[in-house]
Amino acid sequence: MVVGLGLTVGYAFMRDVEWQSSSSFHTLLETIATILALMVGAIALLRYYSRKEITLLFIGAGFLGTAFLDGYHMIVTSMYFLPLMPSDLPSLIPWSWVASRQFLAILLFLSLLASFWEHRLGEKGRYTEVAVYSFVAVFAIGSFLFFAFMPIPPAYYPELIFHRPEEFGPALFFLFALIGYLRKGTWRHDAFEHWLVLSLIVGFVGQAVFMSFSDQLFDFEFDAAHTLKKVSYVCVLIGLMISIYVIFRESYNNETRIGTVLETVLDAIITIDEKGTVQSFNPAAEHTFGYSAAEIIGQNVKIIMASHDSGHHDQYLRNYMTMGEAKIIGLGREVVGRRKDGLEMPIELAVTEMYLGNRRMFVGSCRDITQRKRAEQNILNRTRELEVANAELDAFAYSVSHDLRAPLRGMDGFSQALMEDYGDSLGDEAKNYIERISNAARRMGRMIDDILTLSRATRQEMRTEDVDLSALAYEHFSELRARAGEREVVVEVAPDMLVHGDAKLLRVVLDNLINNAWKFTGNNPTAHIEFGCYEDGDETIFFVRDDGAGFDMAYGDKLFGIFQRLHSMTEFEGTGVGLATVARLVGRHGGRVWAEGRVNEGATFFFTLR
Repeated sequence: MVVGLGLTVGYAFMRDVEWQSSSSFHTLLETIATILALMVGAIALLRYYSRKEITLLFIGAGFLGTAFLDGYHMIVTSMYFLPLMPSDLPSLIPWSWVASRQFLAILLFLSLLASFWEHRLGEKGRYTEVAVYSFVAVFAIGSFLFFAFMPIPPAYYPELIFHRPEEFGPALFFLFALIGYLRKGTWRHDAFEHWLVLSLIVGFVGQAVFMSFSDQLFDFEFDAAHTLKKVSYVCVLIGLMISIYVIFRESYNNETRIGTVLETVLDAIITIDEKGTVQSFNPAAEHTFGYSAAEIIGQNVKIIMASHDSGHHDQYLRNYMTMGEAKIIGLGREVVGRRKDGLEMPIELAVTEMYLGNRRMFVGSCRDITQRKRAEQNILNRTRELEVANAELDAFAYSVSHDLRAPLRGMDGFSQALMEDYGDSLGDEAKNYIERISNAARRMGRMIDDILTLSRATRQEMRTEDVDLSALAYEHFSELRARAGEREVVVEVAPDMLVHGDAKLLRVVLDNLINNAWKFTGNNPTAHIEFGCYEDGDETIFFVRDDGAGFDMAYGDKLFGIFQRLHSMTEFEGTGVGLATVARLVGRHGGRVWAEGRVNEGATFFFTLR
């Protein structure tokens, strides 16, 4: 707006300037205007087709139509064509000027509306190129026919303050467009719209401030308005040139970035045309296939494909281009590639389609997966070995379960038989030995049971579901109370502790932790056991807390090892397998387990689940 204010103030000081030009000078001015309008229209449309924006379509078409009308205005108002026109110069020149200005002002205003509707409605609000070109052609030709064949009224009204009130028609549309683009706000950072706003300011001032006060042909206001029109055209031209420069710079930067990516990316990138001819071959492709780019570009891509794949390649391309049948294009698959030295290798290939103008191209991204295939084969071999080992372990577990139990049952049975049949004749020491043999056999049986439980629990297939840990804990505490007789134990279980996991395995975890708490509080007159949870960041931590015998934290790292015990058998029974089982099962659920305790002050066992 500062530009408009400056022009207005300048006019206030210069309106009394005596100036009188001629028809020839006017023809020169309009010749320059026509050339500028043609340049702006052509460049705007070039800019539009390089990066389509509806605003530029209206502006480009509008300036081409304006060039036609300016040229017509220049021709029909020259002294050479005046005898052929139905109107005299005082009417013909102003009204043909108004037609050109009104036309451009409306198109600039429509460019703003088109941008608004497209932004608001998307595809539904987009004007087609045919519609815009048709509107411009009809408007321009209509103006041409009107001035060519119709007499027109006077253009000057000396009795009014504004001698040419018709100039406020285009001025109004210039003002509407100016306000719209200012409110749009993109002129602050978009170079083209910045200069477009300047052009609208100059155009509005030329119409409303200068030409509206012109009281005769070729006076100062007349020529000043014509000069400002050219200035407004030049503003748009400058904006377009800056905009094109920005696009070229962005394109160069993008090409540089893309080139850098292609040069440094680890995957082989290859582009081919519709015939399968290699167009580009990046350094990673050179490393993968052993060819230099100079050797491979221009060759058919089959040169780097194994024979059983290369034979189908051309047919794949034909089928895709004629019937849309995709075997590789748009899909990822494994193929076999061939290096320059003839070595074949597995390749992971993904092919996409692209267009460079009207030219169809295909981009292949390749990766040598030889190492991965070897690793997969090693994993497969190791899996088979583990399956064999598991089968052997199952056989061993079966043997332990059946073959070792029989001798242990025999030892326990014979010990009891000795006591029943010969107890009266045995001394106290002999009876003690027999009892110790029986206890050892039963303890060995429990150890076998625990080892089998550990083996089955850590190898069986997991079946995950929603599990209520609170319900499992309540159930197990009820079983323990039923066997406890008169023992007093205060139990607290937090409600609704819901997790996702294997219900059978989680039952084993809780059974072992609760059994430990129950066992190690056995010497308390009134024991207290709590099962609950709390949040620590994004993690839920569960715990089983008791006020029993506890343990020395210096030996806490031994708790979860198999057969590791921190208390003697005379204090508390156990096999040293339960906590090892807990650690294995929590690990299978993606969690971790740890413990805290103090001697004679209780212990707390914590665990998490993924």
